Amino acid sequence: MVVGRSGINTVTELIYFRTPALLIPLPFSQRNEQLKNALFLKQLGLGEIGLQNELTPEVFVTKILAMLKNLDKYQLKESVLVSGAAEKIAKVVKDVSTKKVA
Repeated sequence: MVVGRSGINTVTELIYFRTPALLIPLPFSQRNEQLKNALFLKQLGLGEIGLQNELTPEVFVTKILAMLKNLDKYQLKESVLVSGAAEKIAKVVKDVSTKKVA
């Protein structure tokens, strides 16, 4: 189990390794991206969210203990890992770069 922020790199690694997490989004992230990332991970079944301004020491410990007690519940609900993703991205880049601009 991981306790951390919810930047895109962190969330991506948690999904890849299928690691449960208690995420605490930065409340001042650009366009509220960290909260969106944390919600995405939670919807996938891998985590819980603790909002920084609501996370007293008691709430923090309670959330961690509840997660540890039920770790088996935190399973990736659907596959978000795309087979052959690098090849698909390369094809899109190639297709776009060979199109003539009008």
